[in-house]
Amino acid sequence: MTMESLHNLSREELLELVQAQQQQIDLLQQQLATRSLIMDEAGSIAQAAMTLNGVFQASQRAADQYLESAEALKKRKESEYYLRLAQAEQQAQALFLQTEEQCRAMTDHAAQSADYYWVALNQRIEELLSAQMLPQTEIAEPAEEPAEDSFGPDD
Repeated sequence: MTMESLHNLSREELLELVQAQQQQIDLLQQQLATRSLIMDEAGSIAQAAMTLNGVFQASQRAADQYLESAEALKKRKESEYYLRLAQAEQQAQALFLQTEEQCRAMTDHAAQSADYYWVALNQRIEELLSAQMLPQTEIAEPAEEPAEDSFGPDD
């Protein structure tokens, strides 16, 4: 509207026009408030998203550190395991060799004892034969070695 057309309006028409303009202003203010609220909410949502993003990043770093720590612990435990396994194998080998040596010594002792008793038995038989004046016959060597449990009492 132009200024001239406004001058031609009556007072009531001017009031109606002002009221209509005021209603439009109120409506625009409401729309503006709604948009501001939406923009505030959007800002809050963006801020929340950024906060959550930071939380997720911190969580990821913590998870990565935990996995690194777990992997390092696993490697340390594996090396301890292999070290203990090698030590156990060495001990087992040493015990095996020691047992083998003890068995060899026991076998040698048993053979010496058997030889000693065999010689002593032959001497005693010869003494008995000569004491009885029996005709001497040659004593044959045994065809097989005596059993292991037939050794003397001092074994």
